[in-house]
Amino acid sequence: MPIGAVVIVEHWIFPRFGLSGYRASSGTLLSNWPALAAWFISIVIAMFLWQANILHLFFLFIPVWFLTVVLYIVFVVVAGVEKARTISVHEKDNKTPGDEERASGPGLSRGNQVWFWISGIIALLALLLCLILPIQVFVIGIAESSDRLESMKTILIWLSLVYFVGGTIWIHLKEKSGKGR
Repeated sequence: MPIGAVVIVEHWIFPRFGLSGYRASSGTLLSNWPALAAWFISIVIAMFLWQANILHLFFLFIPVWFLTVVLYIVFVVVAGVEKARTISVHEKDNKTPGDEERASGPGLSRGNQVWFWISGIIALLALLLCLILPIQVFVIGIAESSDRLESMKTILIWLSLVYFVGGTIWIHLKEKSGKGR
């Protein structure tokens, strides 16, 4: 639950303040310990709040999510956040003719383009099916679908795995093509 807060901070909050994100993937950090620490502390606090009957399980999401956002930002600042590098006007004027081709990356080969589209479509279909199955249970009613509930759980687990594998391949090929971030 709280790891989504880290993703939101990396994608939307850091760029607004000119801070660099994705440091673990860029090689600046061996692992993203601020994200792990924020996640772990938030989970421990959520478990305490739930077990102590301070907050019901259904109401834990929002406070734990915001706690994770705050902890992650604090831990990143403690770890030494870096300002995102911006290109000055002078650097833009001094580009050589081949700079744009090198910056755009090598692109994908024809075979990789096929895998790019196949993995993206598979991930999207798996995600849609993960959405359709619970809606179907809602529409039909839990009483009528209770006999199929265990098989639906198994199907959702497999669909989730297919989504994550397909999505990971798609993201990898997207970044390989030079179109990522």
